[in-house]
Amino acid sequence: MIELKVETKKINTQNKKVGVIVFNYNNNSDLLGLTCNEWLKIATINYETKFIDYDIKLSLENQIISHLINCDITVVLFAFNPLLTSEDIAFYIDYLSYKDLDVVKLPYGYVFKTDYIKRTKSFKEPIMFNGIANEFLKVDNKQNFDVAYAVLKERIINNHIKNGVNFIDTSSNIIHYFVEIQSGVTIYPFNLITGKTKILSGVTLKDGNTIENSLLDSNCVIAKSVIRNSKIGSGTIVSPFNTIINCVIENDCLIKSYNQLENCKIEKQSTLESFNNIGN
Repeated sequence: MIELKVETKKINTQNKKVGVIVFNYNNNSDLLGLTCNEWLKIATINYETKFIDYDIKLSLENQIISHLINCDITVVLFAFNPLLTSEDIAFYIDYLSYKDLDVVKLPYGYVFKTDYIKRTKSFKEPIMFNGIANEFLKVDNKQNFDVAYAVLKERIINNHIKNGVNFIDTSSNIIHYFVEIQSGVTIYPFNLITGKTKILSGVTLKDGNTIENSLLDSNCVIAKSVIRNSKIGSGTIVSPFNTIINCVIENDCLIKSYNQLENCKIEKQSTLESFNNIGN
């Protein structure tokens, strides 16, 4: 294969229709709330995308040709590369167009002019693009899974920082992909925030919380507690060592320590003393 140096000049390919073929990766390991396949679905959301299973009885080229999408440019990827982003894919497309190439071989996959492959049925001697950093990290073992986990974890937290979230420490917090956090939120160390949690402006998460599929309204304060499938009202304070599951805690409440709350509602401006067991 011929190898070329990467050029960073970007051109406009918006007038070209792009199709993406992704070979599935049948591994359901959790990478910050998503599987590898789901990370590729997000990366390819701007294009018509077809996910297919790899057939070991057929050559890779034949499988690609048999699943071509009606488009100007085709990108072929593998879902065991979950670190790929939409920006990466746009760059490969621009690279092909800027160089006016027919086929570019990626470390895993291809980008090519669809009509060319339809005519020639050939991937012979494509230009090789080696990629940069670890975008083509193949997540097929624990070591690489751990690397991908760390990279994606950092990306998610950095995105929240750009959106105005204040982290006292970034290394010890874990936030899943679908979590929404508004600007003006302060997050202390050792928080695990998962599912479709939404955290509104002014919230303070003290250290050591586990928050899952919950809504934290503005200006509430949570410390060393477990909150699942619940709503915590604006201005409410949840003291350390509470477990709150399937509950609605209304505005301006004070929940003191060591309570077990499940399937219950606490009315606004209430004070709940410590060591209660309410609900199931």
